[in-house]
Amino acid sequence: MALCSERLAAEGCFEATLSILLLLRGSYSGLVLLPLSLFFISLLDFLSVI
Repeated sequence: MALCSERLAAEGCFEATLSILLLLRGSYSGLVLLPLSLFFISLLDFLSVI
């Protein structure tokens, strides 16, 4: 999670999250985790700016 809070590593963390979500694609849990993960990454990105 520390890597996600780093501004420069945000893209790598985002890609890693997307690859995990791609494994869940087609399942109900994937549809639920996608918006939650995007919100979580956006929140970490916002906190790293402060």
